[in-house]
Amino acid sequence: LLMTFSVGALAVPDGTLSQFAAYLSASFGVKASPQAIHDRIDASAAEFMRLCLAKALAACLRPLPLKRSLVESFSHIYIIDSTNFQLDPALVASFKGAGGASSPAAMRIQLVVDYITGRLHVELGDATLCDAPTLERLVASAALPHDGNCLYLADLGYFKTATYQRLSSAEGQYFLSKLNFSAQLKNSDGDAIELEKVLCDDLDMPVWLGSSEVRLLSMRLPDDVAEARIRKAEEAARCKRKGSISASYRRFLHFSVFISNLPHGFDMHLMHELYRIRWQIELVFKSWKSILKIHKIRSARPERVLCEVCGKLVVAALSSLACCLAEATLDRQVISPFRALKHLRTVAGRWSDSILRSAQAHAEFLSDLAMEMARLCKKSSRGKTPNLEMRLQKARLKSP
Repeated sequence: LLMTFSVGALAVPDGTLSQFAAYLSASFGVKASPQAIHDRIDASAAEFMRLCLAKALAACLRPLPLKRSLVESFSHIYIIDSTNFQLDPALVASFKGAGGASSPAAMRIQLVVDYITGRLHVELGDATLCDAPTLERLVASAALPHDGNCLYLADLGYFKTATYQRLSSAEGQYFLSKLNFSAQLKNSDGDAIELEKVLCDDLDMPVWLGSSEVRLLSMRLPDDVAEARIRKAEEAARCKRKGSISASYRRFLHFSVFISNLPHGFDMHLMHELYRIRWQIELVFKSWKSILKIHKIRSARPERVLCEVCGKLVVAALSSLACCLAEATLDRQVISPFRALKHLRTVAGRWSDSILRSAQAHAEFLSDLAMEMARLCKKSSRGKTPNLEMRLQKARLKSP
């Protein structure tokens, strides 16, 4: 069952039961019919796949400390984001959708990536697994390792005053977020701050978010970037039938505005470099959808949906582990997760064969896979544009 929905799904990511049966026959000599596979997909099978996913996620840990100058002062940098995809409408009782014109049934995956250690945290649910409450719960319950200095990076969907207050009150816990335009900020006298009056180039001022003192930072964006943001906001307002955006929000969109409790050694330039790390999670979702086809689910049975999604995430977790092992052999170079997953798909047959032969053969395959990825899947810069890791190595933390 595990092989069918992990390595088998890697070979045929949007496969039918007939294709999975053909995979079992070709790889293991198992003469299984589509109906036989169908009969074995039940609640216990789904729970088994959940346990396998938990094991795979626990194995994702970078064996050597990450050495990139700007991030060396952190033990953990947590990037959180979610992805959604539609399911068969018949699944609405098990996976509630967001409503509107889309399918009434959908799955939402909440993912946390630790940029420093490589560890992944995954939660599966539906549209009710909301972004901001998820981060608030993870922080409040200390569900993620929080030894040493920890930095949380999230987009505006996770913005919640209570979450950032909790982080600000804990030693060594930091956050960096774009500012939600509707957030209530106050000055030291307790008066509300009017953003349109304070935003300017190179702003770095203390403000109060709830009961916590934090830093408000802004930098003017190039005119073409600001105009693109305004056009997007106007289009969104029209779609929601809210008319035009306000003048104060229009001015707000001319600036890149952050809020953070990081110390003053991190200026606006370094904030931008750190926040670029958040985009790594978008690349993860891109690889999940374009290579694993995690959003391509044919079935209207909730048990099969969970089996397929968990199996594909097992592959994603083991690919992440192989990336970490490969990086351990490189000198400050990093592996492209997208290239790594594509490479893993090309060797899916060898992977199946190694598992079939023995545990030792499988261990040797994973070791060889890490070496191959180190040679073939390194991340490269685009022309004269440095990649993220090059930028982080060049950036230097200023003395407070």
